[in-house]
Amino acid sequence: MTDDQDLGLAAAGTAGAEAPAAASRRLAWAVAGLAALALTVVLAWLLVLRGGVDPISVEQAVQGFRAGDAPAVPLPPGVPVPESGVYVYDTRGSESVDIFLGQTHDYPEVTTIAVRPGGCGLTLAWAAFDERSTTWELCPAGGGWEIARYTEYHRFFGTGEETDYRCEPGSVWLPGSAEAGSAWTRTCATSITDEVASGRVVGMETVRVDGTEVAAVHVSLVAELRKRTRGQGTFDAWLRVPDGLPVRLAWQNDNVSKSIAGEVHYTERAELTLASLAPER
Repeated sequence: MTDDQDLGLAAAGTAGAEAPAAASRRLAWAVAGLAALALTVVLAWLLVLRGGVDPISVEQAVQGFRAGDAPAVPLPPGVPVPESGVYVYDTRGSESVDIFLGQTHDYPEVTTIAVRPGGCGLTLAWAAFDERSTTWELCPAGGGWEIARYTEYHRFFGTGEETDYRCEPGSVWLPGSAEAGSAWTRTCATSITDEVASGRVVGMETVRVDGTEVAAVHVSLVAELRKRTRGQGTFDAWLRVPDGLPVRLAWQNDNVSKSIAGEVHYTERAELTLASLAPER
């Protein structure tokens, strides 16, 4: 064998050794590229899931009020009723869940409560975003108001859920007597969750609304959720005497619910203060 043949064989051997190494490098680059693509997809997905919310403006609330007209049972003569319209509230608070790395909705600085005849007497519909709202249905009772039902709507990660709580007779909203220390129990339930609350009258207090002193009865509730959703909450309301218009509301919730993805921890803190005694229409 000549020297040239020796060199040729050596070169062929070297090339043969380098071929698997090059293939290995190409495979590593391909794997890295796929990993980067997968990471990009996951991040984009999380950004979509953790996207923003759609606050409801006062103008939108007024338009909704004008468009809607809930059927209502005629009220007995002489029942004090707040003027119908959209009331504006200075607002603080947020809600959050811990699933899918968590999502938090910070409430806008201004939210609204639409007051109108409806149901057994009166409905109060609070709206923060398209993703979060609560409607209370009130019935006249014993010189005050009882709550017949309330409906909450939450939407996280593009999935919405409405819960409709029906309350037993005697579930006080505005007591007929503002005597401090007066107490009651309230039971409201859905088909899968019970809420049992103890309420009491803290007393008469004054709330300043746009420079005007408003007399309000302060009621306070402590609630426990049972069955599918478990947890605790508090609800404090300063209700104008004698018609029950909320001039201030403050509540907090801390509960756990079952879902197909496991247990979901939900927290909420909110405080609303009436900004004007004159409703928008």
